[in-house]
Amino acid sequence: MKNQKFNHVVLGGTFDRFHLGHKKLLTKAFEVGKKITIGIATEEIYKNKFLSETIESFDIRQKNINNYINYHLSNDRAKMVKMIPFSEFTGGADRIKEIDAIVVSRETFPNALKINELRKENRLRPMTIVIIEDVLAEDGKLINSERIRAGEIDYNGLSYALLPTPYNLIKMPESLRPALQKPLGEIYKSVHQVIKFIKFVKPIQIITVGDIITDSLLKEGVNPDVKVIDNRSRRESYIRSDPFLSTIEKGQTLI
Repeated sequence: MKNQKFNHVVLGGTFDRFHLGHKKLLTKAFEVGKKITIGIATEEIYKNKFLSETIESFDIRQKNINNYINYHLSNDRAKMVKMIPFSEFTGGADRIKEIDAIVVSRETFPNALKINELRKENRLRPMTIVIIEDVLAEDGKLINSERIRAGEIDYNGLSYALLPTPYNLIKMPESLRPALQKPLGEIYKSVHQVIKFIKFVKPIQIITVGDIITDSLLKEGVNPDVKVIDNRSRRESYIRSDPFLSTIEKGQTLI
Protein backbone atom coordinates (compact mmCIF):
# COMPACT_ATOMS: atom_id res chain seq x y z
CA MET A 1 0.00 0.00 0.00
CA LYS A 2 1.30 3.46 -0.93
CA ASN A 3 0.74 4.90 2.57
CA GLN A 4 2.91 2.33 4.34
CA LYS A 5 5.82 4.04 6.05
CA PHE A 6 7.11 1.47 8.51
CA ASN A 7 8.31 -2.09 8.14
CA HIS A 8 7.14 -3.29 11.58
CA VAL A 9 4.31 -1.64 13.53
CA VAL A 10 2.92 -2.72 16.90
CA LEU A 11 -0.22 -1.89 18.85
CA GLY A 12 -1.87 -3.37 21.89
CA GLY A 13 -4.87 -3.26 24.17
CA THR A 14 -7.52 -5.25 25.94
CA PHE A 15 -9.83 -5.09 22.90
CA ASP A 16 -12.87 -5.80 25.06
CA ARG A 17 -16.25 -5.03 23.45
CA PHE A 18 -14.69 -4.50 20.03
CA HIS A 19 -15.75 -0.96 19.11
CA LEU A 20 -15.15 1.94 16.72
CA GLY A 21 -12.02 3.02 18.56
CA HIS A 22 -10.46 -0.41 18.10
CA LYS A 23 -11.34 -0.35 14.41
CA LYS A 24 -9.72 3.06 14.01
CA LEU A 25 -6.57 1.81 15.76
CA LEU A 26 -6.28 -1.26 13.56
CA THR A 27 -7.07 0.62 10.37
CA LYS A 28 -4.29 3.11 11.08
CA ALA A 29 -1.85 0.25 11.67
CA PHE A 30 -2.89 -1.31 8.34
CA GLU A 31 -2.26 2.04 6.63
CA VAL A 32 1.22 2.77 8.00
CA GLY A 33 2.73 -0.67 8.57
CA LYS A 34 3.87 -3.59 6.45
CA LYS A 35 4.32 -6.12 9.24
CA ILE A 36 1.92 -5.67 12.16
CA THR A 37 1.97 -7.21 15.63
CA ILE A 38 -1.17 -6.86 17.75
CA GLY A 39 -0.86 -7.45 21.49
CA ILE A 40 -3.98 -8.66 23.30
CA ALA A 41 -3.97 -8.15 27.08
CA THR A 42 -4.29 -11.09 29.44
CA GLU A 43 -5.89 -10.97 32.89
CA GLU A 44 -2.67 -9.84 34.57
CA ILE A 45 -3.02 -6.56 32.70
CA TYR A 46 -6.73 -5.87 33.15
CA LYS A 47 -7.55 -7.45 36.52
CA ASN A 48 -7.83 -4.04 38.19
CA LYS A 49 -9.92 -2.44 35.46
CA PHE A 50 -13.51 -1.37 36.10
CA LEU A 51 -15.86 -4.39 35.86
CA SER A 52 -12.90 -6.59 34.97
CA GLU A 53 -14.89 -9.73 35.74
CA THR A 54 -17.14 -8.97 32.77
CA ILE A 55 -14.32 -8.55 30.24
CA GLU A 56 -14.69 -10.97 27.35
CA SER A 57 -12.49 -14.05 27.14
CA PHE A 58 -9.20 -13.93 25.27
CA ASP A 59 -10.62 -16.18 22.54
CA ILE A 60 -13.59 -13.88 21.90
CA ARG A 61 -11.42 -10.77 21.77
CA GLN A 62 -8.94 -12.46 19.46
CA LYS A 63 -11.75 -13.69 17.20
CA ASN A 64 -13.22 -10.18 16.89
CA ILE A 65 -9.86 -8.77 15.82
CA ASN A 66 -9.28 -11.64 13.40
CA ASN A 67 -12.69 -11.09 11.79
CA TYR A 68 -11.86 -7.43 11.25
CA ILE A 69 -8.48 -8.30 9.75
CA ASN A 70 -9.96 -10.84 7.34
CA TYR A 71 -12.72 -8.46 6.29
CA HIS A 72 -10.41 -5.52 5.52
CA LEU A 73 -7.21 -7.13 4.28
CA SER A 74 -6.35 -9.44 1.42
CA ASN A 75 -5.05 -12.90 2.27
CA ASP A 76 -1.49 -11.84 1.50
CA ARG A 77 -1.74 -8.76 3.73
CA ALA A 78 -3.45 -10.71 6.52
CA LYS A 79 -0.47 -13.06 6.62
CA MET A 80 1.67 -10.09 7.67
CA VAL A 81 -0.43 -9.56 10.81
CA LYS A 82 0.31 -11.46 14.00
CA MET A 83 -1.63 -11.49 17.27
CA ILE A 84 0.11 -12.24 20.58
CA PRO A 85 -0.97 -12.26 24.23
CA PHE A 86 0.83 -9.95 26.63
CA SER A 87 0.90 -9.79 30.42
CA GLU A 88 3.12 -6.72 30.94
CA PHE A 89 2.30 -3.26 29.66
CA THR A 90 5.24 -3.14 27.23
CA GLY A 91 4.21 -6.33 25.46
CA GLY A 92 7.90 -6.87 24.80
CA ALA A 93 8.14 -3.70 22.69
CA ASP A 94 10.89 -2.39 24.96
CA ARG A 95 13.18 -5.27 23.95
CA ILE A 96 12.47 -6.01 20.27
CA LYS A 97 14.97 -4.19 18.08
CA GLU A 98 13.19 -4.29 14.73
CA ILE A 99 10.01 -2.45 15.81
CA ASP A 100 9.70 0.84 13.91
CA ALA A 101 6.46 2.36 15.17
CA ILE A 102 3.61 1.98 17.64
CA VAL A 103 0.01 3.03 17.01
CA VAL A 104 -1.85 4.40 20.05
CA SER A 105 -4.84 6.45 21.10
CA ARG A 106 -4.63 9.62 23.16
CA GLU A 107 -5.47 7.54 26.24
CA THR A 108 -2.57 5.11 25.71
CA PHE A 109 -0.03 7.67 24.47
CA PRO A 110 1.66 7.89 27.93
CA ASN A 111 2.39 4.14 27.79
CA ALA A 112 4.14 4.58 24.45
CA LEU A 113 6.36 7.26 25.96
CA LYS A 114 7.27 4.94 28.83
CA ILE A 115 8.11 2.11 26.43
CA ASN A 116 10.39 4.41 24.45
CA GLU A 117 12.22 5.36 27.63
CA LEU A 118 12.77 1.67 28.34
CA ARG A 119 14.01 1.15 24.79
CA LYS A 120 16.58 3.89 25.31
CA GLU A 121 17.72 2.17 28.50
CA ASN A 122 18.08 -1.02 26.46
CA ARG A 123 20.09 0.90 23.83
CA LEU A 124 17.39 0.57 21.20
CA ARG A 125 16.16 3.41 19.04
CA PRO A 126 12.79 4.87 20.05
CA MET A 127 9.72 3.88 18.10
CA THR A 128 7.81 6.45 16.09
CA ILE A 129 4.54 7.07 17.93
CA VAL A 130 1.48 7.28 15.67
CA ILE A 131 -1.55 8.74 17.47
CA ILE A 132 -5.01 8.19 16.01
CA GLU A 133 -7.66 10.89 16.09
CA ASP A 134 -10.13 10.72 18.97
CA VAL A 135 -13.13 8.49 18.30
CA LEU A 136 -16.07 10.09 20.07
CA ALA A 137 -19.46 8.78 21.13
CA GLU A 138 -22.62 10.72 20.37
CA ASP A 139 -22.28 12.49 23.74
CA GLY A 140 -18.93 13.95 22.68
CA LYS A 141 -16.88 11.79 25.03
CA LEU A 142 -14.31 9.18 24.04
CA ILE A 143 -15.52 5.71 23.12
CA ASN A 144 -13.82 3.10 25.27
CA SER A 145 -14.51 -0.40 26.53
CA GLU A 146 -15.04 0.76 30.11
CA ARG A 147 -17.94 2.98 29.11
CA ILE A 148 -19.49 0.11 27.16
CA ARG A 149 -19.11 -2.27 30.11
CA ALA A 150 -20.73 0.33 32.35
CA GLY A 151 -23.74 0.51 30.05
CA GLU A 152 -23.23 4.16 29.04
CA ILE A 153 -22.80 3.54 25.31
CA ASP A 154 -22.81 0.75 22.75
CA TYR A 155 -20.06 -0.43 20.39
CA ASN A 156 -20.82 2.41 17.97
CA GLY A 157 -20.85 5.13 20.61
CA LEU A 158 -24.61 5.46 20.80
CA SER A 159 -25.98 6.21 24.26
CA TYR A 160 -28.11 3.70 26.08
CA ALA A 161 -31.10 5.26 27.74
CA LEU A 162 -33.83 3.91 29.96
CA LEU A 163 -36.85 6.10 29.33
CA PRO A 164 -39.71 4.67 31.41
CA THR A 165 -42.83 6.83 31.55
CA PRO A 166 -44.30 6.90 34.11
CA TYR A 167 -42.63 3.58 34.85
CA ASN A 168 -41.53 0.80 32.59
CA LEU A 169 -42.78 -2.70 33.38
CA ILE A 170 -40.99 -5.39 31.38
CA LYS A 171 -41.61 -9.12 31.56
CA MET A 172 -38.36 -11.07 31.71
CA PRO A 173 -38.09 -14.23 29.57
CA GLU A 174 -37.96 -17.38 31.68
CA SER A 175 -34.81 -18.41 29.82
CA LEU A 176 -32.92 -15.62 31.60
CA ARG A 177 -33.79 -16.79 35.10
CA PRO A 178 -30.95 -19.37 35.44
CA ALA A 179 -28.38 -16.77 34.33
CA LEU A 180 -29.58 -14.24 36.90
CA GLN A 181 -29.50 -16.82 39.68
CA LYS A 182 -25.71 -17.08 39.39
CA PRO A 183 -23.61 -14.61 41.43
CA LEU A 184 -21.60 -12.14 39.33
CA GLY A 185 -18.54 -10.40 40.71
CA GLU A 186 -17.76 -10.00 44.40
CA ILE A 187 -20.17 -11.33 47.01
CA TYR A 188 -21.08 -9.18 50.03
CA LYS A 189 -22.54 -10.60 53.23
CA SER A 190 -24.64 -7.61 54.25
CA VAL A 191 -26.63 -4.75 52.77
CA HIS A 192 -24.34 -2.37 54.69
CA GLN A 193 -21.35 -3.64 52.70
CA VAL A 194 -23.26 -3.23 49.44
CA ILE A 195 -24.23 0.36 50.34
CA LYS A 196 -20.62 1.14 51.22
CA PHE A 197 -19.44 -0.23 47.88
CA ILE A 198 -22.06 1.74 45.94
CA LYS A 199 -21.07 4.98 47.66
CA PHE A 200 -17.41 4.29 46.89
CA VAL A 201 -17.83 3.33 43.22
CA LYS A 202 -20.71 5.72 42.43
CA PRO A 203 -22.03 3.64 39.50
CA ILE A 204 -23.97 5.35 36.73
CA GLN A 205 -26.61 2.62 36.88
CA ILE A 206 -27.72 0.19 39.58
CA ILE A 207 -29.53 -3.05 38.77
CA THR A 208 -30.94 -5.30 41.48
CA VAL A 209 -31.96 -8.92 41.00
CA GLY A 210 -34.35 -10.22 43.64
CA ASP A 211 -37.09 -8.83 45.87
CA ILE A 212 -35.17 -8.80 49.15
CA ILE A 213 -32.07 -6.94 47.95
CA THR A 214 -34.28 -4.49 46.05
CA ASP A 215 -36.39 -3.80 49.12
CA SER A 216 -33.33 -3.60 51.40
CA LEU A 217 -31.59 -1.00 49.22
CA LEU A 218 -34.75 1.09 49.00
CA LYS A 219 -35.03 1.12 52.79
CA GLU A 220 -31.48 2.52 52.86
CA GLY A 221 -32.37 5.26 50.40
CA VAL A 222 -30.77 3.67 47.33
CA ASN A 223 -33.20 3.51 44.41
CA PRO A 224 -32.02 1.04 41.70
CA ASP A 225 -32.48 2.08 38.08
CA VAL A 226 -33.60 -1.43 37.13
CA LYS A 227 -35.31 -3.83 39.53
CA VAL A 228 -35.72 -7.51 38.64
CA ILE A 229 -38.40 -8.92 40.96
CA ASP A 230 -41.01 -11.68 40.99
CA ASN A 231 -42.90 -11.10 44.28
CA ARG A 232 -41.24 -14.14 45.82
CA SER A 233 -38.40 -14.93 48.21
CA ARG A 234 -37.06 -18.48 48.33
CA ARG A 235 -40.11 -19.33 46.19
CA GLU A 236 -42.56 -17.98 48.79
CA SER A 237 -44.72 -14.89 48.40
CA TYR A 238 -42.93 -11.68 49.39
CA ILE A 239 -44.71 -8.48 50.41
CA ARG A 240 -42.64 -5.39 49.76
CA SER A 241 -42.39 -2.38 52.02
CA ASP A 242 -43.80 1.08 51.35
CA PRO A 243 -40.48 2.48 50.02
CA PHE A 244 -40.67 0.00 47.15
CA LEU A 245 -44.19 0.97 46.18
CA SER A 246 -43.34 4.66 46.15
CA THR A 247 -40.52 4.17 43.66
CA ILE A 248 -42.89 2.96 40.97
CA GLU A 249 -44.06 6.54 40.59
CA LYS A 250 -40.51 7.81 40.03
CA GLY A 251 -40.00 6.37 36.58
CA GLN A 252 -37.81 3.38 37.40
CA THR A 253 -37.71 0.24 35.32
CA LEU A 254 -39.37 -2.81 36.82
CA ILE A 255 -38.78 -6.30 35.43
